[in-house]
This record gives sequence, structure tokens and C-alpha cells, in this order.
Amino acid sequence: MTMLGACGQNLSEVKVDDSKNGQSVQVHVGDTVKFTLNSTYWTFDQSSDSLVLKELGNQVVTPDPIGSCLPGMGCGVTTAWYKAVSAGTATVSASRVSCGEALRCVGNEGVYRVTIVVSA
Repeated sequence: MTMLGACGQNLSEVKVDDSKNGQSVQVHVGDTVKFTLNSTYWTFDQSSDSLVLKELGNQVVTPDPIGSCLPGMGCGVTTAWYKAVSAGTATVSASRVSCGEALRCVGNEGVYRVTIVVSA
């Protein structure tokens, strides 16, 4: 999605998902960054630097339709939005302790971290 901002500046929504875990993503000031992680068990943290990347509201948990998944498996997605407000670098992290019904996450399964590099 691309939006037209003040003075003809192009603003966009940058989509980030599970595949970006441990990586860096480049965005521009004014962009919205939409994080979507598979599983309803994720909890997003605030940006490591809210002067660079500011959280927009609360995360949204969207479970899969009833009957499409066994109860307790965490089927669905967790989504959070952030706004790139100034040039710099910030990290977005999320964590979970459950990786399915009565299945504790081990190692890096419960850790998600992406570095957002914001340029002017």
C-alpha cells in the first residue's frame, strides 16, 4: 500500500513477518511497519527507541476460524503496527512461552527480533 503524504512524499506500509526474524529491514521516515507473526501466543514489546519507531496502538490477535485448528495450538496471527518517526535504528522484539498446547518453546522458538533502520 502506498499513500501520498504532505508535499508529495510517498508513504508506505512495510510488511514484516516470521521470515525476517534476526534480520534488518530498511524503511523511510513516515512509513508504517506492519508486523504479522504466525501464532496467537506472541506478545510484542515496545520499540527499543520510540523516538525512531513508535508503536501505533495495541497489538491485535486474530485466531483462525473455530474448527480449523485444534484448541490450544495458537493457530492464527498476532499483528502490531509501528510508525517510523525519525532517522535512526530501533529494534522490535516479541516473545512467547508456549509453542502449542502444553508445548513450551525451547531455544529461539520463543524469541523474535528485527532491527528497523529508518532513513530520511
